[in-house]
Amino acid sequence: FWQPQAIAAFLSKVPDDRMLVLDIGNDRYPGTWKASQAFDGKQWIYGYVHNYGGSNPVYGDFDFYRDDIKALLADPQHDRLTGFGVFPEGLNSNSVVYEYLYSLAWEGPGQPWPQWLQRYLRARYGHADAALLSAWQALDASVYRTRYWSPRWWNRKAGAYLLF
Repeated sequence: FWQPQAIAAFLSKVPDDRMLVLDIGNDRYPGTWKASQAFDGKQWIYGYVHNYGGSNPVYGDFDFYRDDIKALLADPQHDRLTGFGVFPEGLNSNSVVYEYLYSLAWEGPGQPWPQWLQRYLRARYGHADAALLSAWQALDASVYRTRYWSPRWWNRKAGAYLLF
């Protein structure tokens, strides 16, 4: 149903300056804004849900987030983009993911991940020694290479959410 013509008809009844479209599922459904013709003149917010259904597994994909934001900002069709948001359905987990997403929006996607991680570790733990950095690099090479989390215990696929 939500083809470009249907979207345009739906949005046409509200003046452009009286509506803000929240495009929130770009981690799972990338490219919605392009397929929707950047929401027909309405201002819009780009973002990610990250943990649908209130699940709180430890996961994320830092490379995806950086590259996705970089591509969005480089695309000339983003002209009515007004902001960036994160819309989690569950909280109290993955603070590093949310911190990184907000830093991408605030500072831009230019800072290399290793430098950002060291800055984050110093801010969170007061230091970034070799042991701490090694542990976080192991996390980055494993659970933080997952863009969208779908396995559940009843599918007989263990995930990091069982560990915390």
